[in-house]
Amino acid sequence: MRQRIEEGIAMSCAKLNDLEVAVDYTMRLERKLLQEVSTTFPPGKKETEQLNSCIKSLTGVQESFQSASNEAIDHLASTLMPRVRSIVNESVGQDNVATTGFMGGGTVPGTSVRMNYHLDDEAYEMAQLSEGY
Repeated sequence: MRQRIEEGIAMSCAKLNDLEVAVDYTMRLERKLLQEVSTTFPPGKKETEQLNSCIKSLTGVQESFQSASNEAIDHLASTLMPRVRSIVNESVGQDNVATTGFMGGGTVPGTSVRMNYHLDDEAYEMAQLSEGY
């Protein structure tokens, strides 16, 4: 099961990377083709303007690739952020959890650890001594 999840994540990352590469290459292709048309074909002719118009339509393709990439990243962020927040809150000790006895806090058995960054004079001196400088 874990291997399938990891393979799915790898495939999703590869597809997202492919979208980003497609955006970049579409912009490069448009720029290069416009440059070639301007140096190769006579300016002001109907055919030259049609070529330029056709090449400029690549902008829409590039924008659709960019939009798909942005949507994928937004979806990923909206999926991951609640999990990241819960892990951080659990680690830091948010949401009604007790503080530890370290550096001036008290403890309540069976609760998560919460760091207290407000040091009294005694705790400050202990921290200075333990750092060694």
